[in-house]
Parts: sequence; structure tokens; C-alpha cells
Amino acid sequence: MTRERSGLPSVGSVRNVFTKGDSWVPSTSLFRKDADGDHWYEGTLDEIAHTAAGAVLVPPIASVFEELEQVRSAVGYALPGRSGADVLVVALELRDNLPPEDLTTVARHLPEPPAIIHVVEKMPLSSVGRPLGGVVRAAGVDLTLPAWRYVKGEYRGLTRSTLDRLVKQQPTQA
Repeated sequence: MTRERSGLPSVGSVRNVFTKGDSWVPSTSLFRKDADGDHWYEGTLDEIAHTAAGAVLVPPIASVFEELEQVRSAVGYALPGRSGADVLVVALELRDNLPPEDLTTVARHLPEPPAIIHVVEKMPLSSVGRPLGGVVRAAGVDLTLPAWRYVKGEYRGLTRSTLDRLVKQQPTQA
């Protein structure tokens, strides 16, 4: 254990990682650095999906869909795919109807479009108002609500048979 200038103990901190004199605490948090040199939190190592196209950090993918005015909230997660790779999924709580063409427009700007996008009636939120991806994931894709599959560069309606072909384990929904 070392002591910082403030006198508070610092456990596991490292110095001189990026620049001389800096101090960092190793964690599973992932950041991006912008053009101004500022660091922005993007997610954690646990939020990486290992898709057929490679590793994808899920939160930034989901957040892009929140830019659509019809979307109140979005959260992303991975499901185990039948191919052995993760299936990238985004759940949306909507304010208004959302045509799949709008989803396709957004997805075309992403490095890895979600394989599945589905609607939830009400997004479960943490005490600080963040979507609870684990709760949404555990609930499964409810096909009584709108759901789409990304195929051949566009979103099309998701059917039970397609969902079953893509995903290994899916909680039972109507």
C-alpha cells in the first residue's frame, strides 16, 4: 500500500502508464480517449460480446439507438449463439412506433450491427436510472412485442424459428 499526496491510501495504483507522473488504478473499466485528450467511460470487460465478426463492446452500440427520437431507452447484451459466437442484442423502450427502416439506417453506421433488436414494454432501471441489461437479458425476447433480425443489410421481423436458430438458450416467452 502506498500513500498519495492527499494522505489517503492507494491500493493497487500504478504510475507512469500513459504519461510521466500519471496515476491509474487497474480495473475492468474501458475508456476511450477523445481528440482533446479526455477519457470517456465506455463499459467494462464483462460487456464485451465475442461475435462472429470479433469482439464488440456492447454499451456504445446500444447507446446509438437512443439517438432516435422514438427510443426512450436502450440496453445491449449478448446471448450465446448456436454457432459458438455471441449474438449481439439490443432492447429498446419506445416512445412511439419505430419502423425497421430507421433501425437499419442507424445500424449501417455501426462497426457491428446488433443481430437482434427487440422492444420491451418498460425498461427496468437501476437506482441511478441506468438500464438493467441483466434483467432484460434474463426476461428474454418477447415476440409478442416488435422484434427484428439483421439480415442482408436490413432489419426484418424476427420469428420464433429464426430466434431458435440463432440463440442457444432463450427463456420461454409467448
